[in-house]
Amino acid sequence: MAQVSKETWDAFMKVNDLYEAGKLKDQKFTAAEVVRGTLALKQWYMKPMLSLPDEAKLCLLNKVRE
Repeated sequence: MAQVSKETWDAFMKVNDLYEAGKLKDQKFTAAEVVRGTLALKQWYMKPMLSLPDEAKLCLLNKVRE
C-alpha cells in the first residue's frame, strides 16, 4: 500500500480506523488481541490487493467502508 494515490491511502486509513473501533461487518477479534488491547489491521490482510490497479483498490476499500 506504500505506492498508492492519496485517495486510496485515505480510504485505507478509514478502513483501518473502523477495524480498530470494531465496526466492520462480521468482524471478530482473537482472544490475544483483546487481552493485549491492540486491534490493528494486519499487513497480510491487504496482500491480495497488491496486484490490483489503484482504482480497483479504492473501489474495494470504499465497499468495505459501507
